[in-house]
Amino acid sequence: MIIDIYNLSKSYGKKQVLDDISIIFEKGKINAILGPNAAGKSTLIKCILGLVRPDQGDILVNQISISGKVEYLSSIGYVPQKIQFPYHLCVKDLIKIVCEIRNIRSLSECDLDLYHQFNIKKIENELLVNLSGGTLQKINAVIGFLFSPDILILDEPSVGLDPVAIRYLKQKIKLEKDNRKTVILTSHIPDIVEKFSDNIIFLHEGRVLFNNSLQALFQLFNTSILEDCVFELMKQHNKVTIS
Repeated sequence: MIIDIYNLSKSYGKKQVLDDISIIFEKGKINAILGPNAAGKSTLIKCILGLVRPDQGDILVNQISISGKVEYLSSIGYVPQKIQFPYHLCVKDLIKIVCEIRNIRSLSECDLDLYHQFNIKKIENELLVNLSGGTLQKINAVIGFLFSPDILILDEPSVGLDPVAIRYLKQKIKLEKDNRKTVILTSHIPDIVEKFSDNIIFLHEGRVLFNNSLQALFQLFNTSILEDCVFELMKQHNKVTIS
């Protein structure tokens, strides 16, 4: 599925969070959204998810506006950075409820790659309140991929994961790209961005400073180090905004 964002703007009071943003997220590509804190990354994601209504502009999924619609959400798998589970539930009951919401009758109908790799079966009777942050993040990732969505929105998906779990997650992201899924990724881990991203969208103060391939970014600043490119983008922005 293709996501088209046209002239999107959003403000909270006098604070302009998104400022006339236009982006295309293409099918079969991993699109990394980068930027400092308060750049507008989370607000952009919330607009795509229908959690925030933009002041102007539009978002199209497969050329259909999402304004006032919810049907498209069944095509999205979302791994949020901050987990807000009902902690009185056990793991098994949480996954059962999520399946019921998605009208899935049996877990066997789901994508269980991460479920097995993270060994969730072993902790299925544990209460969520008793689990570590890293384990909760594993469950968070499992649910995001569980229903084989055409669109994956991964907001810092590796936060709190151990190195082995990160490796499994990276393999899964690569597999979903190969399966022609549309992937939107935010991450502060350069290794994940550099190895998997096809396009880089760099936001700062609600505006797009860069929107092109990772290779084009390296060529622009004559370096193959992502951190150096980010530094140069920020330095240029202090002089003049790149549109």
